[in-house]
Amino acid sequence: MAKIVSPNFGQMKFILSEVRELDQSLKQIQDLDQVQIEELKRRLKYLRFAQAKKELESIPIERLSDVDKNIRVSVLRGAGIENIGQISRYANFELERISGIGEDNRRRIRQAADSFIAGMARVNTVRLHADAPDQEELDVIQSLYMRIHLAGPVQEAKRLYADTHVSLEQCLSAILVKGSLHWFLASRSKKESTVRGYDLLNRLLEDGYRDRCKRLKEELITVSAAQEKTILEDYQKNAAAYYAALEKADTGFQIATGDLTFPRQLADEVRGEALDTSLLREETTLRAYQEFGARYILHQKKAFLGDEMGLGKTLQAIAAMASLESGLEGEIKASAFSEDDHRRNQGHFLVACPAGLLINWEREIRKYSSLSPLVIHGRSRDEAGRVWIEEGGVAVSNYETMDELWEMLPDKFSIDLMAVDEAHYVKNPKAKRSIYTRKLTELTDRLIFMTGTPLENNVYEFCSLLLWLNPQLGHEAQKYSYMCDAPAFREMIAPVYLRRKREDVLRELPDLIEEDDWCPMSKEDRDAYREILMDPKESFPGLRRVGWQTRQADQSAKGIRLLEICRAAAEEGRKVLVFSFFLDTLSKVQKLLGDQCLPLITGSVNAETRQNIIDRFCDARPGSVLACQIQAGGTGLNIQAASVIIFCEPQIKPSLQEQAIGRAYRMGQVRNVLVRHLLCEGTVDERIRDLLERKRDIFENYADSSVMGEENRRGDHQPIIQDIIEEERRAHGVGAQEDGEKRRGTMEQEAEDCGDPM
Repeated sequence: MAKIVSPNFGQMKFILSEVRELDQSLKQIQDLDQVQIEELKRRLKYLRFAQAKKELESIPIERLSDVDKNIRVSVLRGAGIENIGQISRYANFELERISGIGEDNRRRIRQAADSFIAGMARVNTVRLHADAPDQEELDVIQSLYMRIHLAGPVQEAKRLYADTHVSLEQCLSAILVKGSLHWFLASRSKKESTVRGYDLLNRLLEDGYRDRCKRLKEELITVSAAQEKTILEDYQKNAAAYYAALEKADTGFQIATGDLTFPRQLADEVRGEALDTSLLREETTLRAYQEFGARYILHQKKAFLGDEMGLGKTLQAIAAMASLESGLEGEIKASAFSEDDHRRNQGHFLVACPAGLLINWEREIRKYSSLSPLVIHGRSRDEAGRVWIEEGGVAVSNYETMDELWEMLPDKFSIDLMAVDEAHYVKNPKAKRSIYTRKLTELTDRLIFMTGTPLENNVYEFCSLLLWLNPQLGHEAQKYSYMCDAPAFREMIAPVYLRRKREDVLRELPDLIEEDDWCPMSKEDRDAYREILMDPKESFPGLRRVGWQTRQADQSAKGIRLLEICRAAAEEGRKVLVFSFFLDTLSKVQKLLGDQCLPLITGSVNAETRQNIIDRFCDARPGSVLACQIQAGGTGLNIQAASVIIFCEPQIKPSLQEQAIGRAYRMGQVRNVLVRHLLCEGTVDERIRDLLERKRDIFENYADSSVMGEENRRGDHQPIIQDIIEEERRAHGVGAQEDGEKRRGTMEQEAEDCGDPM
């Protein structure tokens, strides 16, 4: 019988200790989920009470009598206590020293004030400020930072612990001999058990268990050591993810789904609808109201999504598509294909939208999901259409291409879900685009119309579209359209119409939402841009005017998109601020908008006239637009009357842009502020945005020298700017300039072109 070789007991001691420590570390990491929730609850409670105490400073002391009529309120006011919040700053003995307030009255006062604080803490909306937060706010933000950034490690630790813990315990139990003397005295079976258990432990460690545990522990240490600055910067960039984490943690935090006007039974059914988010990107976070919207799309199958702009209608539609795709993948795996089955890879989804939104849809689909978008438009539309038909994915096409897309489709073709964005484009049933869009909608059992226009703005248009979705309900709605504002009418159309306002579902969010509008260039835009690139005298400021170089602004993609945003703002009762660095761009904006636009605010407008223009803007009707040169309107003005801000081009000085946003996004603003950045894909706009993320300081320096006319105009930033110009020339087939002087460019001329007009 072969001799059993004894293990190295010194090494074994170390290995056993290490394994127990790693196993315990995994257990601690997997248990963080519940620990974090309990800590978040505690911190949230303190924050609620702190914010409630602050709010009590706006409540007059007389309101104490609402709780207890026996409290001598006049005596408190006579002692200089004017609001309920002040009471918390008085110690008990200080209250009792007030003439006419004894121990009994002090107790009554304290109980009444505490009752106010507790009541407000229960009902007030938690709002987390990124700028100079209070300690209680910072504590909550820090807890959420930990929860968000440790979510992946915690889940991995749970899986690893579940896969290994029992095996580890069995291995440790099998190791019966742990020293040389014991080995000498042990039976053969004990030795065999020990060697077997020890070998399994070593094999586990060698298979990556040790490395995975150590990596998870290091991630925990890194996240836990994050500095306040890092945490606040992350919160500013990802505020929605923080509030989503707050909603999903079991903290008692109020979840706003925006379904309050719904019949209760329908709302409950929608909440119960399955929503598979496995094909959404890991970093994609759905707010509670967005989850409700996606479930609504899936549950109702044919409906309107009428949320206000800025609430993520596109994301909700993508989430619904992704959920359906997950289900289709399961069906495909479970059944064999027939040779002529057109669904080989993915389901077939279709987005019909205005041409100006094609790029936005393509980018959003890639950004939020693993679905494959295909733009069916322009010269490559036939090839893109063929690929979509054969392989599936999300086809994104404009209304003018609906007829050609219809002709491409084979017999018995079906669409898994169709989204019709800006649905008012097909309101005229006799228009060609409406006819073919309607034909395509007949190929699907799932149809979602998307529009930010409130139905009451044009109830007849709404009812005509409703006939597509639900003819019976459409006819019924037409009969009662005169009462469209009545709750009964809203309840009647609830099965086909979901609309939430920003103030309803984003009450707790910072009131600022930024979105990029990628505008596909028209032929006129492309020709003008190429002409600039070919002209050696043109410089960086000339390229920055991309999208505004056409003679007629209504022929440019940016001009068309600006009109659409202003129209939507007017329908929502909002006013608009438009910013540009360039005077000629602002002149085109003013001409494009006509009477809707007030006189321009530029550097040549004196202070008195400027204030008069702003006063007129504040008194103007909803939909009015104030266009400002960013150097003149971006600083020193308070324009809270506006709640939509449009930038005509990327600003190379981020701080100047932030100041401009601050004109409307400030104390006194009672509405959410929506910021839209007009951008052209494949141009200097895209290069500036990319570089700004990595080389912000270079653009700050360049902008300072250009705007302020500083002497040092040939700093380290000049090669970066020249590289952008040359890259654009190569990308558009113009080629590099051979002449050395042309290649260098003239920063002096650029500074003159971009100079501060003030």
